[in-house]
Amino acid sequence: MPALFEAYVTNLGKYNEGELVGEYLKFPTTPEEVQTLLKRIGIDGVRYEEIFITDFDGARPRKAF
Repeated sequence: MPALFEAYVTNLGKYNEGELVGEYLKFPTTPEEVQTLLKRIGIDGVRYEEIFITDFDGARPRKAF
């Protein structure tokens, strides 16, 4: 299935320390893909546990009337 949109997921703790550590995640996704990405960007649930979205790319949603 082609990606509907992508979001750049960033490690907030690293960002606050002056480093930009993150990766794009394509949606739709699976829990396994999310966990793998979090591990790659250093989210360990101990020292680093918070993320934020710094960018996204994709089609704008249509308004439903």
